[in-house]
Amino acid sequence: MQYVWQSLLWKEWHEHKWKLLSLVAIVMGVPLCVLYKGPDYLFGAITWTLIAYAFLATLFIGMGTAAGENANKTMPFLQALPVPMWKAAAAKLLGASVTLVTPIVLIVGLAYLGYQVGSWLDQNTWRSLELSIGRDLLNLRGVGPDIGGWCVSRLAGGILAALSLLVWVVAAGVNRRDEIRAGAIAVLVFVGVWFLVSYVGKWETEITGSNRPGPVMQMTASSAPAGRLWLVGMYYDNKHFWNDNALPGWTLALTACVSHTCLILWFLLRFGRTPSVSRQSRRATLVTDPQTLWLAPPRRSRLTAVLWKQLRETGPFVLLGVAAIVGSSTLIFQRIENPGPRGEFADIFLGIGAYLGFFIVIVAGIGVMLDDLKPGLHTFWRSRPINPDLWFWVKFFTGLAVTALSLGIPLLLVLWFGRTYWVDSIGRGDRGPLIMTSALFLSTYCFAVVAMALVRRPLYAAIFSIGLIGICFATIEYLLPDSFEFHPGAVFVWALVLSVIATIAAWLAVRYDIGYKG
Repeated sequence: MQYVWQSLLWKEWHEHKWKLLSLVAIVMGVPLCVLYKGPDYLFGAITWTLIAYAFLATLFIGMGTAAGENANKTMPFLQALPVPMWKAAAAKLLGASVTLVTPIVLIVGLAYLGYQVGSWLDQNTWRSLELSIGRDLLNLRGVGPDIGGWCVSRLAGGILAALSLLVWVVAAGVNRRDEIRAGAIAVLVFVGVWFLVSYVGKWETEITGSNRPGPVMQMTASSAPAGRLWLVGMYYDNKHFWNDNALPGWTLALTACVSHTCLILWFLLRFGRTPSVSRQSRRATLVTDPQTLWLAPPRRSRLTAVLWKQLRETGPFVLLGVAAIVGSSTLIFQRIENPGPRGEFADIFLGIGAYLGFFIVIVAGIGVMLDDLKPGLHTFWRSRPINPDLWFWVKFFTGLAVTALSLGIPLLLVLWFGRTYWVDSIGRGDRGPLIMTSALFLSTYCFAVVAMALVRRPLYAAIFSIGLIGICFATIEYLLPDSFEFHPGAVFVWALVLSVIATIAAWLAVRYDIGYKG
């Protein structure tokens, strides 16, 4: 028994060790880029790094945990081992949890160590630093503004958010065919669950006649992805809002534990419960697929063939992401007490679109070469009479155009008809937010393409692209002279230069078949 667990954990360690190293380098690298600016910049960068890490890193690691074996075609081998599948699933979940939690512990430890060393070297500057907890995602009730309280709030908040989201991702994406499908389904589940929480709260307020969240809504929200963390933060910052309606903390904690335990059991019992290819009968393999009877003839033009292929690969996922943005914005807008005009919805839509759009752009960039660089399909493409340059550039610009149009058209419509603060600012000549968001999305797409072309592993490509974009933008923002520090034009030029360099590197990698082939 002990040998079985050792073997499974050894396997997970070798699968996650490079992911762990990459995540640690990213989480530690971004705050260190701003350390020289002073402690205010350091602790602010750590907070925002943890917020982004808790959602993005968890989503990508959870995708690999839920569907990595199917994507890598190793599930039949795992099914053939004399090991119960639930043990393999438990080892994978444990490995993913340790991989996610370790960078959080290290970055909070870095903050504590930096504070102690900094206060010893420069007592006036560091000891007078106001470490306010602030109203953000990582709040915890009862934590003071000292360094110990600050570290406890970030450590506990980051771990709670990461583990809650991980459990939801693996439960939603278990046994999917590849990581991208697992991630897309997980995002839809997130939106659907919070829609349910919203309607439960609306139903309860109509019955009770109170605008404060009732017991049913609190217990439902505590079971949602990162819901326990949200409830604690709301209670800490809005004691007058909760008043006597707030349930005891142990009740919400127990509800969250029971719901997440059920999700863990679902993942453990469902993992690997798919028919292996080797177990299919000969008769089943000889049956003609009915879908092939209505397929159109092969396309004559090489250009239209590659174009059609990329449209079918990028289009559905991007449209799915836009639907998630619309759903999330509607959900949040419905929870606002006495909602204002349509401009208020537009502001919410733009904020959600900027956040979820970052994830959509990463996946779209990875998807440009996701299937084409797999050994079997890559060999097939190389044997076709298609120029590698045509192959790359058509796929690159098609994916970029589909992503830009799918995200840009709804955002522009909302900006135009919503008459938001953003529109008024643009009318006054303040185009900074629009320029910065465009620069971020463009460089993110290019970094994701080059990362996938070189690494050829979707999860590693996602981690590397996030790290590259974070370090590059932190460097641009904090290393440029103060006169250009927040100038949108300078940032856009730098982002454009980095995007061109990344695109050329990706083109060379595809043209000369440069990349990891292990």
